[in-house]
Amino acid sequence: MYYQCLSFYGVRFFYLTALGLKNEANPKDISALRSAEKVIGCRLPSLQDLYTSRTLRRAARISADPSHPGHSLFDLLPSGRRLRSIRTRTSRHKNSFFPSAVGHMNNNHMTVPATHT
Repeated sequence: MYYQCLSFYGVRFFYLTALGLKNEANPKDISALRSAEKVIGCRLPSLQDLYTSRTLRRAARISADPSHPGHSLFDLLPSGRRLRSIRTRTSRHKNSFFPSAVGHMNNNHMTVPATHT
């Protein structure tokens, strides 16, 4: 039962990333998700919760790995409490992973360990 939930989470996350996160959901999609919950026998988190948790987990891995190309984008402010927001010119870039991950980390009070260089 547990593994069925995990595999459905993966399918649901693929759906989320392939079609994009939308506030309005298609009633057919909601119906399919509810019937899948009944088959699996466990309640599934909302798409927003799933997106936030996966984004925070991925951002934490990137910020902890100094060899990752995106590591330098998770820059602490001088206070050491929040991350520096990434300035963007277009909404396409603003809605991409790194700016949204920094925003989620700031909203959830997650910080990156300071590295002395």
